[in-house]
Amino acid sequence: MLFKNLEEALKFAVKQEEMVIKLYKRLCKVASNEKSKKLFLDLVDIEIEHRDNLKNYSWAKCGSKALNSVYFDLELSDYEIENDLENLTYLEILLNAAKREKLAIDMYTKLSDVYKSSPQVHNFFYQMISEEERHKYDLDLMILEHREELIDKMKFKDIT
Repeated sequence: MLFKNLEEALKFAVKQEEMVIKLYKRLCKVASNEKSKKLFLDLVDIEIEHRDNLKNYSWAKCGSKALNSVYFDLELSDYEIENDLENLTYLEILLNAAKREKLAIDMYTKLSDVYKSSPQVHNFFYQMISEEERHKYDLDLMILEHREELIDKMKFKDIT
């Protein structure tokens, strides 16, 4: 996907944050334990804050240079992200959420790089990168924990 300018990229970023908010709300409903539910509720709040920051940030202060047309490719086809979550297992939904966080990290990294000549814009996106990296880390830990739970529940026949 090519963006012609910052405004287009921001609209896309807001939509991505809104999709992640819905995903975390769904995960909260199907979470396997209270610790997971709390994490998803926290992530919902943080992603709402991200969406609102993207919508309400005073981009006019960044100067016209930041709003100039710049083309860059987000390379969305590199991500296998499932939008129909109804038939996915809990683990598949967690993996999907982690992929969405990776997409956000990559998107904000590209935006930060494109606008590095505008320190205010660059720093804004750099902060978003750090927060999304933390979310990805938390999800990766949950994926590991869930995989361990699945392995523990499996019944193996004695091969000997």
